[in-house]
Amino acid sequence: MKRTFLLTLIATTAPLLYANSPYIARVYDYTPAPGQFINLLPMYEEGDTEADMLEKVSEQLVGRTDGLICLGAWGGYVTFGFDHPVVNVQGEYDLLVYGNSIINQAEQPDGYTLGSPEPGVVYVSCDENNDGIPNDTWYELAGSEAAQANRDYEVTYKNNGRAPIPWTDNEGNSGVIMRNQFHTQASYYPLWRDDKKYTLSGTRLPDNVYSDNNNYMFDYGYVDNWPNTDERAKLNLDNAIDAEGKKITLTHVDFIRVQTGTMTAGSLTGEASTEVAGAEDLHPNAPLPTNLWSPKEEHLRARKVYKNGALYIEQNGHLFTIIGQVINKNN
Repeated sequence: MKRTFLLTLIATTAPLLYANSPYIARVYDYTPAPGQFINLLPMYEEGDTEADMLEKVSEQLVGRTDGLICLGAWGGYVTFGFDHPVVNVQGEYDLLVYGNSIINQAEQPDGYTLGSPEPGVVYVSCDENNDGIPNDTWYELAGSEAAQANRDYEVTYKNNGRAPIPWTDNEGNSGVIMRNQFHTQASYYPLWRDDKKYTLSGTRLPDNVYSDNNNYMFDYGYVDNWPNTDERAKLNLDNAIDAEGKKITLTHVDFIRVQTGTMTAGSLTGEASTEVAGAEDLHPNAPLPTNLWSPKEEHLRARKVYKNGALYIEQNGHLFTIIGQVINKNN
């Protein structure tokens, strides 16, 4: 009797020993823009290198959803991954990246919710060349503001050795990241960088400022936009689009990047800067598809076809067996 119970216990619990972790396993890159929390979240110490700061970011994010890092003003980003591919489960939310946004229940004009959102744009990538490095094509997860977003935006930040930090963009605009009364350190520039300027590029979201202490929450699709417990903070891989804004179909993703999406600032609170507190795969043990199709535009997605009484999968002009073997379409 005891032996039967032991075997049952092993059979019941053993799979848990090999389960995928739902949390971040590795941070690949941390490239923040200047900001009031840069050099503080995480803390820079004199002599720290880029590798040192990456290790500190990893300490805050790997395996956790209660750490905290700051991406700085528009364009700052962090790149991370899990110990497994994140599977796109059709019709379900797939990913939650934690931030620290809160709702101000006192003011909700014109149907909008107000609070402290600092929305970050999410990009995803598949390891198409199978080298384990995020050097493949990036796809944006389109949120509610995708139609109003500028996906070809660039900002150059200059290091003048102190705050404020000057910036120029590719639209002929210029300004500064101002020092505010709450964070009076000498410089908002990442102190581990030894360059005089650097340029960031990506998607700029429309402004969401309502007042100095309140911003509009966007409807869905961004990090640090809604509180982590709100369903609208969750992300869906079905919303992936390419650089031209065309919808694509992803079976899975291997790398995730979060980038501060707005170029806004309050006179008291300073620049909007996305914060990241970790991330969670919402179905970490979902089975990978038998055939890991490459990302394709929606009209090129895989479809079932029958030929000589047998079932095949057709995609992008190619014919596959149901176990993924490519065959000559004329056979």
